[in-house]
Amino acid sequence: MNPRRLTAAAALTIVLASALGSAQVIEPCDLGSTGDYSGPYPTTTQSGSYAIAEQEFIELESEFDGARIQMALLRPVVAAGVKVPVIATAGPYYHALRTLDVRACEPFLTENFIPQGYAVAVLSVRGTGDSGGCMNMMGPGERSDLNQAITWLGEAPWSTGSVGMIGLSYDGGTPWEVASFGNPHLKTIVPISGVPDLFELMFGQGRTDFRGPGILNGIYYAQTIASFSIGRPPLHTVEATACPEYATGIAASLYSALTGRLDPFGYWAERRYRDEILENYRGSVYLVQGLQDWNVDPSLQYPWIGELEARGVTVHHLLGQWGHARPYSDGGRWDWADVLLGWFDRWVRGDPEAPLPAKYEIEDADDRWRRADTWPDGPAASLWLDPGQRLSASPSADQSDARIWLDPFHTQGGYVTDLPPAPLRDVCLPNLCALFRSDPAAADTRYGGLPEVALRLTPLGPGGQLSVYLYEDDGTQLTRLGWGQFDLRFRNGDEPEEVVAGQPLDVRFALEPLDVVLHAGSQLVAIVGGGTTGDLLPTVPNYPMTLHLGGGLSGLTLGSNLPDPADFFDPPRDE
Repeated sequence: MNPRRLTAAAALTIVLASALGSAQVIEPCDLGSTGDYSGPYPTTTQSGSYAIAEQEFIELESEFDGARIQMALLRPVVAAGVKVPVIATAGPYYHALRTLDVRACEPFLTENFIPQGYAVAVLSVRGTGDSGGCMNMMGPGERSDLNQAITWLGEAPWSTGSVGMIGLSYDGGTPWEVASFGNPHLKTIVPISGVPDLFELMFGQGRTDFRGPGILNGIYYAQTIASFSIGRPPLHTVEATACPEYATGIAASLYSALTGRLDPFGYWAERRYRDEILENYRGSVYLVQGLQDWNVDPSLQYPWIGELEARGVTVHHLLGQWGHARPYSDGGRWDWADVLLGWFDRWVRGDPEAPLPAKYEIEDADDRWRRADTWPDGPAASLWLDPGQRLSASPSADQSDARIWLDPFHTQGGYVTDLPPAPLRDVCLPNLCALFRSDPAAADTRYGGLPEVALRLTPLGPGGQLSVYLYEDDGTQLTRLGWGQFDLRFRNGDEPEEVVAGQPLDVRFALEPLDVVLHAGSQLVAIVGGGTTGDLLPTVPNYPMTLHLGGGLSGLTLGSNLPDPADFFDPPRDE
């Protein structure tokens, strides 16, 4: 599609919020997502000195197709001629921006950073809020709109030309969308559990997320169609409803769920722009990821982010034991506002003296924080799957086989809890999975990064899924340390390959990133099961298989951590 180029005069309408008269202010600001910063939030240690000006409403005519794309803007009160940098957040969750009180909607951003001299912009992606057009869900229209909006913010006469973007989840994916263009005004992004590749999230390596078969598309499409009740003009509701692409999106989702492949319509290919990010983006990245996040798995960021760093992009990492949330959720990193202010001051304001966090700040499974220059920072440790249910530091010369059948309990997303004896029978039923134990740890042992599994298998049919789990067994309870899933058809990339019954295969795949402690006296337990992990759907076909043990045929590699005691620190927390 050739975008329509419009003049700046035709592309822009600005209306001060004060001119809206008695327009209703809607609170809360979003549609029940995690898109806002409602609830307790940390504040900067040093209060800013700037007052907050009246709210502005901005409307751009999309260069992609002429749809009206809208955002709200709050700026600091500064002397005439003084220019300010910008922090922007964009997503699909806001109510109509004409009637939105941004200070009430985004208090963390507005109350912390506008007094420090930053403008804050809130953007509704097309087809949401009261922006026009069809909801495009990280597609080319949405990407073009966001890039256009960031350019406008960078070129505004009151702007220094520098913009930073931040957000969680979908709102953490929109910074990646703009990064794919290499927009020169975008100096830094702070994606918090962001999505740089929507297809990878839903269907990567043949692993079908439970939201994959049309659920994710359907939720967003239905949400935008229903938004007429939150202040959207009737014309925009009509635009958001009459969208043939919705049917294409649902069909593409069903196709990929059944096959694990990109759809023939090009829908998912348009939502894969990692290569463009690698090629074009040269700003900085502050990557924030919960290692217990099931919604946007940590493996969506790792190891891919290393490719971006190899291109010369500055990347810092904040990793911890939270789920789909911000790092200060549940009273965690209560210094987050100060850390973020230093980051924005360095990269958006351009202050070379502004403090930066360490390259890595990591919360381990014992709830202890440390700083590191690399992660993991110790040598890799190899463990072998040996006969006799042993997880051994040296491979056994003896060889045997374990037959693994399809595990119906993992495909249901839960574990059996009423079959004795517990606890191991709760997660590994005979003939459904194979279990391996290490010797008790002589001392606390730290593992981090991406564990890699290498297995020799013989499938008993033309397909199969594997689930691998790592547990700590301290003699009284099992604690899950790591997990992952693999589809035999996708053993060499995105395109499926034939699986021949009776023909042995050597497969390698990574589990989800982790940072854990195996405590002294505990055993590491590895469980290999036939089936899918809890939030992923079984694929068709799926057959049993034989796992070959001993002789160095099957094992796993874990990165190790060797922190110096001086690396640990205790950040401020909300008590």
